[in-house]
Amino acid sequence: MPLSCTASFDCWTEFCFAVNGTLTATCTPFGNVSVATIQQAAARRVTCALKAALASVTSTDASCKKWGQSLTALYSLYYADHTSTNVTDACSADMCRLLTAGNATLAPQVNYTSVCAVNVTAVGNPCRYAC
Repeated sequence: MPLSCTASFDCWTEFCFAVNGTLTATCTPFGNVSVATIQQAAARRVTCALKAALASVTSTDASCKKWGQSLTALYSLYYADHTSTNVTDACSADMCRLLTAGNATLAPQVNYTSVCAVNVTAVGNPCRYAC
């Protein structure tokens, strides 16, 4: 998630503040937060990041556009049948790294399946952006 892209930076900022993290490239360490708070913030970050990626495919910034195109391709497969695991597997791996770095004690208690259950209604149809 390139923090140089305005939309993805906004997602990152919201997440860092929600977990009482330091607004840095790693958002660590997380402050005094519960597992429920971490899960809610992480799930919102997933939705926000996917929406940002979809919108960035038309960006004039090359790194934003490249990031958006790769994530849009994964999301498009998932959106088509809701069973493709590429986007959810990538999400789980990314979230596991992020949350373990932020709070290694609470990270194992997080329900990554729930966090990475993509809400296609909230994210929207990828064809609105690029098909």
